[in-house]
Amino acid sequence: MPKKQAKKPHPPKVAKQQPKKSVVKPKQEVKVKTPKPPTPPKKRLPLEEAISQISTFWPYLLPDGKLYPMKIGIQQDMWQEGKKKSLPIARRRLKACLGSTGHHVDYLALIQLGAFLYDKEGQIAGVVTQSDVEDNLQRLARRNKSNHHVIDCILPLTKNLRMLKNFPHAAKLPGFSHDQRTTY
Repeated sequence: MPKKQAKKPHPPKVAKQQPKKSVVKPKQEVKVKTPKPPTPPKKRLPLEEAISQISTFWPYLLPDGKLYPMKIGIQQDMWQEGKKKSLPIARRRLKACLGSTGHHVDYLALIQLGAFLYDKEGQIAGVVTQSDVEDNLQRLARRNKSNHHVIDCILPLTKNLRMLKNFPHAAKLPGFSHDQRTTY
């Protein structure tokens, strides 16, 4: 029997070193966020139409078509009376009418410190408080970031200018400086 020959050890293989290739990573595209266009204002009923519809069922609330500050919760009171008396006005229509009057510039100008709030019968039901005025101004600021004409209409009507310290557009209005804001 022939003897098996021992295998010769092979020399270790040395990997050839390849020249390093510079890997160029493609630049990530910078995503630019395009700002969303401002949402258009909600379409509301014309003020005259809203006043007319409200006055049909509640003539003492807006006598002679004049706006008066309304008490908080008046919509619920009106809806309850409408259900009880079976008035032919839908809840959506009532809400649209009150929304149209409540968001109108002329109405917002009436929200002044100490002004009376009226119920559906035209009776005094409360008084505008400092927080009501501040909420009103904040709502105006959100709604009219670029429309200063509304603020120009309301600013002269405000009795208490101390609340303007948080009002972002007050410093930009003609005739109003930071000095005035801090001295009131």
